[in-house]
Amino acid sequence: MNRRQFLATATAGAGLAAMPASALAMGNAGQFLDIQGHQIVKDGKAIRLRGTNLGNWMILEAYMMGFPSVEYHMRSTMRAMLGEERFHAFFDTFMDASIRDSDIAFLKGCGFTLLQVPFNYRHFLSDGTTAGFEGKGFEYLDRVIALCRRHGLYVLLSCHAAPGCIARDWNAESSCGEVYFWHHDHFQDRTADMWRAIASRYRDEPVVMGYELLNEPVADNLDVFHHVNMKLLHAIREVDKRHIVVINANMWGQRIDSLRDELFEDPRTMPSTHAYPTTKEPWKSLKSFPDEFEGKAVGLEQLRNFLESRHDEQRIHRPLLIGEFGTPQSCTIRTELLDALLVIFENMEWHWTSWDYKDLFSLGIVSPRPDTPWVQFVTSEPVKRITKAFLEYIPSMRDHFAQAVPQFSAEDLFLLTYQCRHHFDTLALPLVVGLLKDRSASDLKAMAESYAFENCKIEGDRHAVLVKYALSGKR
Repeated sequence: MNRRQFLATATAGAGLAAMPASALAMGNAGQFLDIQGHQIVKDGKAIRLRGTNLGNWMILEAYMMGFPSVEYHMRSTMRAMLGEERFHAFFDTFMDASIRDSDIAFLKGCGFTLLQVPFNYRHFLSDGTTAGFEGKGFEYLDRVIALCRRHGLYVLLSCHAAPGCIARDWNAESSCGEVYFWHHDHFQDRTADMWRAIASRYRDEPVVMGYELLNEPVADNLDVFHHVNMKLLHAIREVDKRHIVVINANMWGQRIDSLRDELFEDPRTMPSTHAYPTTKEPWKSLKSFPDEFEGKAVGLEQLRNFLESRHDEQRIHRPLLIGEFGTPQSCTIRTELLDALLVIFENMEWHWTSWDYKDLFSLGIVSPRPDTPWVQFVTSEPVKRITKAFLEYIPSMRDHFAQAVPQFSAEDLFLLTYQCRHHFDTLALPLVVGLLKDRSASDLKAMAESYAFENCKIEGDRHAVLVKYALSGKR
């Protein structure tokens, strides 16, 4: 599909997007949201948005699938090695099974009011890397919006992977650490075209809370970063002046000071940041909370200090969304730390969406059960022998280079192993897919159904903490 065809399809106004706002006004998500000062308002009354991300649906991630590499490699490799019938048996079923009415009903029951929908641009645009995609992006968005309308939830649409890659990470679809987006107008213009088309389709849809321009951007040049955000904002405003536009801070959503004042001259823009304390010390080494680290107390006050770079109410007179946060299953203090984060968010009256709803035993609220066909496959010995090989090698690799090149900093050593992991995954993926070659189309359908809600187990401690704060909110 070329750009002209894409824009024509997106702006046709078919289906849900053609319905007038009055026909959509149902449940909690029946009216457009607006911004007044530091508050999000509905009918002039302040509301709080609390929820989660529908990750690993419109953009897949390796750790959430148990597969190496990035989504476009997963899809194109499975299509090439397994053929059309089995490719569709798996991915068509997966896209249906992952988000159904039962999922949205469950999330509504958690007390959530907002679901963030991360997406890969390849569901909307075509290029040389979209062989495994079907151009069904609007079909998927229409479906989840309809489900959220039924259950009274708002939806935030968020671009996690843009053309050319906005960061060196797997979640930006960077297969070998490449980041070209910030250096080429072509990639930026295609992203602007995509947002213009999305906003045109949903401009009359009150279930859509807003649009997040780019998720976890990593730009070296802040002038370019600002220019691109303004370009994308203007593209949306050409067709939609009513919806809120959310702008994620630079450096993986960590640096609120990267967002310039001009972005907030628009009356309906607001910032978003992310909070993953266990990626850094002292949080990743703590065995209890509160505790001590290197002789210093670590508790709620230190956690507030960790969040300092992520908010600036004095300069930016807008509401703040913590668009992603979480504590992984591997973290000893995951429940206590998650609870402490939410205490701060609630005290600061920040809006929040956790990462994430559904994955493989890491950060999700639910996970496919261990006895499901997909989990049985990705945790089988032949697969683990491949996928864990590099992880087991990292310590010795890091030690070797630390001794051989003592000038390398800890960050240098991390980047070295991180970049090598990209290349390892590219080589490992066909080996893992090859283990599926004897599986039938019906086998692959059953594997994909592993992600259906009825085949998942609730991660009790994480679910309980999130629900406690979602249901206890006064607004």
